[in-house]
Amino acid sequence: MAATGTLAEASTIFEPHNNVMNAGVLFSLPALLSQGLLKATDIYDPLPKGFYGFVHILLLLAFMALSRIKNPEQLKKSPPGELGKVLGLDRVPEAKCLREKLSLIIFQQKAETFERTLSKEWIASDECLFFYIDGHVRVYHGYLANLPKKFVSRQKLCLPGTTEYWVNDEKGLPFMFIIGELNERLKDAIEKIIPALIEDTRSLVDEKALAADPDLPRFTIVFDREAYESAFFAKLWTQYRVAVITYRKNVNPHCR
Repeated sequence: MAATGTLAEASTIFEPHNNVMNAGVLFSLPALLSQGLLKATDIYDPLPKGFYGFVHILLLLAFMALSRIKNPEQLKKSPPGELGKVLGLDRVPEAKCLREKLSLIIFQQKAETFERTLSKEWIASDECLFFYIDGHVRVYHGYLANLPKKFVSRQKLCLPGTTEYWVNDEKGLPFMFIIGELNERLKDAIEKIIPALIEDTRSLVDEKALAADPDLPRFTIVFDREAYESAFFAKLWTQYRVAVITYRKNVNPHCR
């Protein structure tokens, strides 16, 4: 039926088994659902009729990440039947099939919408008004792009790569991230992130209280000394009513 296009998707049926490889990932399923993993079904369009549906692919990607299977090619090293049992199927898709399904999902270009939906929900549920913004270098190991070199602190080397700017709460739990341009600075990334945070915190901020108290910030962002600049702080306050917490750079120890 799947081959002829008359099957919408295969039914998920769990059966008793012994010694299933990577079955421990099922313990994380309640946590994944509580964080809104399946909300993607409200954003993405369903996949064309076939054996594997959108939810199957979504759960497979989550279980692959938890099992440290980093890409579809590495699925070739895992028994397809074992992972299939975890999904309630007889087997998982082969690498070629998975790439085709992922291409259909990527073609919809709704990843940012999905991320924004989850971020807004997480911020509202945590009632978070303090955000830590930091950049992390993702090293590029390919040969097709000529990227500028960036200092990678964990390796003490300058290597080609891009910078990802993450937004975390006071506990270090992530809300969102953006990939910076080739030579983008932390200050530029912050100015891109703030409009999204304003939208996500709209339900937590009392606009009347902001208008009544000129010293009340909309929210507070925390970042390191890379973005230290007095004029930048003033701009964030006057334009967005955003407070900052950081520390000075180039401090003279002989000055008080």
